[in-house]
Amino acid sequence: MNVLHHHEQFLLSIQASTERTEEELRQQAWEEVKAISLFFPLVRSRNVRICMAAWLGIFCTVDDMVETLPPSEAEHALRESITLMGKGPRGYRDAAVLHLVSRLQEHCEQYLPEPAAGDFFLEISATFDAYIKEMKYRQGQLPNDLETYMTIRKSSIGIAPFFSLIKSELYPKQSSPSILSELQNQWAFRMISLD
Repeated sequence: MNVLHHHEQFLLSIQASTERTEEELRQQAWEEVKAISLFFPLVRSRNVRICMAAWLGIFCTVDDMVETLPPSEAEHALRESITLMGKGPRGYRDAAVLHLVSRLQEHCEQYLPEPAAGDFFLEISATFDAYIKEMKYRQGQLPNDLETYMTIRKSSIGIAPFFSLIKSELYPKQSSPSILSELQNQWAFRMISLD
């Protein structure tokens, strides 16, 4: 089975939490798999591409959901998601955000070896932590300066989990070269400039 099929099945499994039709989810799957192919053409591992597509789908969906929640509820949902990524309790979650994150974790654990999955989930947790900081920044609870904003946005843009997967494919048993970290930073700043 190809990446698109796996991604469609994943999105259909979270349909109840997204309030989207089956046709909308199939279109979303196609667009997300196409985006992964466009942005990461040299990634060959089917399993890595499946998890990249799943992260892209969850990242965009959670971002949309968090923006509609009151700040305290959004922060609670993100903190609970961070706990879940850190080996918290498993299973179905009543809250939509937690359900999505739980499904992402269960889905990607099928395709990634433990060290790669652990690094991937750690980067997702860091992204969600940056979401919380970004909300606090927008509420005036953090310094209102460019350095603070750029530091937060570099993490909340959601690039790091993709690069964690790239590192797991290219350098599974060794540390990755610094050039990969520099490339990740360049991507983050380019994405911020498109924001």
